[in-house]
Amino acid sequence: MKKVVIAGAVVIILLILGLIFIEPNDKESSMTGLEAATLLKPLAKDVSLSLSADSESSVIDEEIEVASGNKITTSAAGRALLTQGSEIVTSVDSNSELTLDLNKDEKSTVIKMAAGKTWTKITRALEQDEVYEVHTPTIVAAVRGTSFGVYTEPESQIIVTEGTVWASVIDPETGLADPETTIKVPAGKMVIYKDGKLVVRDIGEDDKGEWYFENNPESNDNEEESATSIERETNIKPVIPTTPTNNPDTSIGNDETVTNEDSTIPAAAEEDGGGIEAAGEIGADAPAEPAVTATTQISLSIKSAKIGSTQSPEEYVILTGTGFTQVETVLVNGQENPFQNIGDTEIHVFNFSLSNVRTIEIVSSTDSVTYTP
Repeated sequence: MKKVVIAGAVVIILLILGLIFIEPNDKESSMTGLEAATLLKPLAKDVSLSLSADSESSVIDEEIEVASGNKITTSAAGRALLTQGSEIVTSVDSNSELTLDLNKDEKSTVIKMAAGKTWTKITRALEQDEVYEVHTPTIVAAVRGTSFGVYTEPESQIIVTEGTVWASVIDPETGLADPETTIKVPAGKMVIYKDGKLVVRDIGEDDKGEWYFENNPESNDNEEESATSIERETNIKPVIPTTPTNNPDTSIGNDETVTNEDSTIPAAAEEDGGGIEAAGEIGADAPAEPAVTATTQISLSIKSAKIGSTQSPEEYVILTGTGFTQVETVLVNGQENPFQNIGDTEIHVFNFSLSNVRTIEIVSSTDSVTYTP
């Protein structure tokens, strides 16, 4: 009898241990993707969190769990990372403001961006009942497994580098996506909200600014490798025409630039011939001289400046002009200042508004231009 009691006690202890150690592990393994906790990690200073749209914000300096209704704001110097497990990561750029709408029971995540930029990477296919969306004031990006960026300026736009995004216009009356406007945006394309409609076109070189390459570093490596290969084969750098087919002075808002998908010369055409090969043929009839490297570039110019702002108090200066992808340094009132290239024709200069700017100098490796508001 005593042995039976001891054996029974051992069985009960083993069952208790099983509940303690096995069940939590099963729960942990099932809490992935949209069911996992959403964590916010500041990558640079001045990342603020409000528990709701009406509550006061506080600066965070370490990774914390966030909840539905929380509002996240980054200053001109702030950067942050939102993660849901290891398979869903959203980078939040500076000067961004967004609110979270999370519903674990319905496996739904909606990021509502009032301003700024985000880049989301989802490395698994979402299940049929899972929802992951990023909203701007005018458009919605819905995904299942992809890599894409969402911008609110100069117009709301979505850039897709992997997978597919379904884009829709937000109905201003209901605040919901209008299903009649939904279009499919595959990798290599971007969609822009213009005059109440969505326009799809190829991702052009002018669209690949600092934020693009930061989230797609392999693209930058491939382009640099390709350019180096061309230089090595032809002993001459690719010449950038002063009046290229894809005019860098043309803004995204121009109808012709937005809708014309053939406005850029394919990379294969440049490698097989074109201006580079022609330049080599012209030099063949000339007297033999040491090889000269061509360095023709689009000249730097600043055409105008205006104030950019988000719904938060910070302001910044938006410069328009040409040659901005060549810029290496920006000096405001003689002091080096953080900035961001938005393609070749626009730069965002942070921490200043026009009222306290005396001079803005942009500097490349070969040129510099000073602007006085």
